Amino acid sequence: MYIYNSIWSVGDFCLYKPDPTGEYVLGAIKLIDVDNNLCTITSCMSSVETKLSPEELLSLTADTIKLVSEDDLQAVHKQLNASYFGRKLEKLSCIFSGQPMEKLPKSTPVRPHKSANSSWQPGNMCICTWSEDDSYYFAIVSEADHQKDRFLITFCYYNNTEIKRSTDLHELGSDFELLVEDELNKLAAEKLRKSQTSRKKVGSAKLEDGNET
Repeated sequence: MYIYNSIWSVGDFCLYKPDPTGEYVLGAIKLIDVDNNLCTITSCMSSVETKLSPEELLSLTADTIKLVSEDDLQAVHKQLNASYFGRKLEKLSCIFSGQPMEKLPKSTPVRPHKSANSSWQPGNMCICTWSEDDSYYFAIVSEADHQKDRFLITFCYYNNTEIKRSTDLHELGSDFELLVEDELNKLAAEKLRKSQTSRKKVGSAKLEDGNET
């Protein structure tokens, strides 16, 4: 039995069936329509777009990637070589197979049309690129202006700041997390996440004690 992902982000890879009676193919989520609960998926092989509900999509795992034939994977690698999605697929494939990843040249990421999360608030942790090197880092939303779609973010560990749009910010747990390579940034983000989790647990415990009294 395969697990269906309940949280998707623009840019995530997924497996889906363009034809309900056909085989699974590899695609990338181009657009998320939250109101109608639909995802627009672009085929990595043909660039044909298909609209499906999130429940019809399979996450890429060590098991589900086996549903895609080796020939198809090779063809996709060639087609997406040195591109943003190519880097993601290369990294995912190597993680699942346990093989070392060859360094691919960096390129400008494809900008998503719409963010799955339009309600970023100060204190939220996200994943986004730093304009100096186009690499992905963990960051904290410091200020949020939803009317102007402007978000001041602070990169973990380095504390440098940039102004981003909501479409530039990606949620934790999405495929973008696999693209964060800076160890100092990852370590600082992990410590912050543990600290936030501990504070939530303490707050919940105090609330329970108050209810008991």
